[in-house]
Order: sequence, then structure tokens, then C-alpha cells
Amino acid sequence: MKIENILKAVAVGVVAALVASVVLIVYSKHFVWFYLLYGAAGVGFFVLAMKILSAIQREGKQDD
Repeated sequence: MKIENILKAVAVGVVAALVASVVLIVYSKHFVWFYLLYGAAGVGFFVLAMKILSAIQREGKQDD
């Protein structure tokens, strides 16, 4: 799997999480939306970092 495909998949996941957060923001009167949005962004960046590191590790193993 190429890194471009991984980045596209992660971007789609982050956008889906943000859309879900926006829907909750619209229908929520509490400040819970802030934590949902913050958490979704954090999870997205964590997944992105893990996918990139995994791709780099695979590329390194192929060089051997």
C-alpha cells in the first residue's frame, strides 16, 4: 500500500469525524462539542503518524 493511499484514507476518516462533530455541535447546547472536535483531531493526527511510521518501516525492510 502506497503512502498516498494511506494519507487519503486517513484524510477521509478525519473529515468524517469532523462532520460528525459538526452535526453534534449544531444539535448540542453544551460545550461537549469542543471536546469531541478536539478528540477527533487528536485521534486523526495519531492515526496519521502511525500510518506514516508504519510505511517508513516497511520501506526500510524492503531495502534489506
